[in-house]
Amino acid sequence: MGAQVTRVREVQKARVVGVGVVTGAVAGGILHDPHEYSHLPRWVLAGYAAEASRADAPITAPLKAGRPLLIHAETPKTTELIEATPALTRTHPPPPGWGTNAHLQLIVHNFLKKVGSSSIQLRRQLLYHPDGGISAVDWVTAIDAPSKSTSPPLPTKLYAVCREACGYNCSVAPVQTPSEFLASLAESLRARAIPEAVASLSVATSDRATADVRLPPPQSDEQLQEEQKEDDRPVVLLLHTITGRTDDAYGLGTLIRALYQRGWRVAIHARRGCGDLPLSTPNFNLLGATADTAAAVAAVQAEVGPAVPVFAVGLSAGSAELVRYLGEAADATPIQGAVAISPGYRLPAAWGRCHPLYDRIITNKVKSHFLEPNAQVLAQDPTQKQLFDVGMAAELVSEFVEKTCEYTGVDSYEKFTSVSDPCQFAETISVPMLAINALDDPVCVAENIEPELFRANPNLILATTAHGSHLAFYEGPRAVPWVDEATVQFFDAVLSKRLHNSARES
Repeated sequence: MGAQVTRVREVQKARVVGVGVVTGAVAGGILHDPHEYSHLPRWVLAGYAAEASRADAPITAPLKAGRPLLIHAETPKTTELIEATPALTRTHPPPPGWGTNAHLQLIVHNFLKKVGSSSIQLRRQLLYHPDGGISAVDWVTAIDAPSKSTSPPLPTKLYAVCREACGYNCSVAPVQTPSEFLASLAESLRARAIPEAVASLSVATSDRATADVRLPPPQSDEQLQEEQKEDDRPVVLLLHTITGRTDDAYGLGTLIRALYQRGWRVAIHARRGCGDLPLSTPNFNLLGATADTAAAVAAVQAEVGPAVPVFAVGLSAGSAELVRYLGEAADATPIQGAVAISPGYRLPAAWGRCHPLYDRIITNKVKSHFLEPNAQVLAQDPTQKQLFDVGMAAELVSEFVEKTCEYTGVDSYEKFTSVSDPCQFAETISVPMLAINALDDPVCVAENIEPELFRANPNLILATTAHGSHLAFYEGPRAVPWVDEATVQFFDAVLSKRLHNSARES
């Protein structure tokens, strides 16, 4: 409990420092309210100040207009990609009233990402690794019309979770009353034509989704070869969050639909212990093992053929897996372009800055996801049993990772952080990569972002927005996730540039 109190005091102290930074801007006539943006880092204020100066407007204008703040090296290639990705330069309409609160947006995202997930059909390709571990590539084979009977309910008790979260973080917008929140959310769902979700709002029941992603029987080698001959669409490999389950399509339903409808093939790399895969060895990593990632990329390229472009998206913890893989592979990767959504940046600092409430939730989630169902594999001898027990006793993510790091194959926490910190690999990324962060993200917070990484590597682009919470990024009354649009547009831009250059060279 003492650790939690200390964490809250640290957050409050950071707020005070932030107020001091913004007060200086007030004195200079840039800001009018010293508290409204006190939680923003200095580089964000400087970026918006520069943009406002160019437009001869107050610094609050670009923030309130909903335009992303872009950080990148000034190169012709970067400028061309940004111009070809309208989602990065257009004005984004504000989210619904409830969406200006980061906690409500995150809660609603955890509900909406499950709607219609049962209509996504997957074909599983198992990957057997040298140490006996197993991961998988799940290929999206079809997307049916969403079934109304499998939409999960939104428990009204989650409103209390949001109230607790706001007690720790006073910088977010005031929380609506339960009736106001549900009425506002219902209006957004009606606008998105999800009546079955609206009907479920009054049901207070389990928050576990009942939807199930169907895994059809494996195809024969002849069927697969015939399918490959007829399908030369580019492929996107998705790297999921800290845990992943097939019963909600890894929480990636809207992104999968956006890519699939645009004409892209989609695959998901299910890490060890995820995607309903039991652990076969006492080895797992919350951030993924890059050797496994490389095997997944190789399996995808082998299935579609060397001429088919392959792209990748990492989400939250999956973005750490993505950045580490791309940086380690450097010029040797077949990946043509990448997007990192809600990345957490440098370790171990990122662990300690996560909002205290979500820190507890994530810690309990990884214990129930990795440890409890795999107890027989992870506690085979007294040494492993001790490791298992201290992991089960952990109260914070940082404590869990520190106490269980030997499950990743290293012998110390220092070694784990040295090989797992994605920021140290950013400079060697050789393909275009777009990173998208929300400045109100309570999990991967704005203080984590290191803008100098994007200025130093001409292949990297950072886009930040005032609202978006963690992975949600809703805009407009229909609460549409604009990151899906940005991802598709960015990949289209990279692919178009690649094809144009190939044609010119030939």
